[in-house]
Amino acid sequence: MHHTVFPILSGKALVELAEPAAPSSDARTLHGFSIRYFDDTKQRWVMTQYWPNPNSPGVAFLDQLVGPQVSPTRIELFSYDISRSTVKKSALRRYAFVDIDGDRFGWRSAKRMEDEKNWTPSLAMDFKKTGPVPPLPAAGDPLPGFDRGKLCEGDAYRSFHALEGRWTGTVEDTKGRAAVRLTAGQMLDGCALALTLAAKDRPHVFIALGYSARLKRWVALALDDRHGTSHQYWLSETGGAGAVFYKAPHARISSPTKSWWGGIKNAAEDAGERLVVETLNENSVSFVRERRDGSSWRPSVRYAFTRQKNANK
Repeated sequence: MHHTVFPILSGKALVELAEPAAPSSDARTLHGFSIRYFDDTKQRWVMTQYWPNPNSPGVAFLDQLVGPQVSPTRIELFSYDISRSTVKKSALRRYAFVDIDGDRFGWRSAKRMEDEKNWTPSLAMDFKKTGPVPPLPAAGDPLPGFDRGKLCEGDAYRSFHALEGRWTGTVEDTKGRAAVRLTAGQMLDGCALALTLAAKDRPHVFIALGYSARLKRWVALALDDRHGTSHQYWLSETGGAGAVFYKAPHARISSPTKSWWGGIKNAAEDAGERLVVETLNENSVSFVRERRDGSSWRPSVRYAFTRQKNANK
């Protein structure tokens, strides 16, 4: 396997993209994404990941783990294992980054049931650095690991592909009006999009957007560059123009042993904020962020974009 690791949000987080080292019949199982950052408030590492393959839990970017930096060369992350847990008994998993050095690191996974004391190893991988941090693709271009963009089948995965490319526009909020840039490029060989949102005097935001076949929802994972902020989830039951993404704070992992599943089921009913995609086509994009006000919703932030001239989709 080949892994590309690069910093985002001025070094706040690391994105890791996995891809097959060479074409093979197993290529479908070897594409993966993870984002890792250190939560200063809770003094622990946080990782979310998405491996679009037949053996994954199928929850897109909602797959999460948390844990401490045990030593300068070891990080341990834990979570409730949604794939193996049953109604009667919870399963747990542990991912460890070991032997972390300037030119290498190891990755170890293990599992156990909640009533067991010992961890059973499940996978071990070792990586060696082959070069410096690679230059990222031009904004709006596919990220490393893109082949033909056909890893995930079905129109649902392409509901937001009109976003692909570079956009310029305006944002209107309590600070006034400002110029803003939006970029979107395919990743995970067409299973998801990576977006960036940047405006003067506003937080810069990284967004991973994909479809969960298991949940039948579109999942947006967002993380900004402000110190002390955590990742957020926004969930929509529809795709494309007209989609409504409800902010789902309870979908974010809170405990290394508790399920976050319940935070998804009632996301729309429990949400205090939502994002409505008003326009989405080849030439223009607009969306509005709204806050709940009793039984109604009030706009708080508006975005409007046009495709950047001379920027290929």
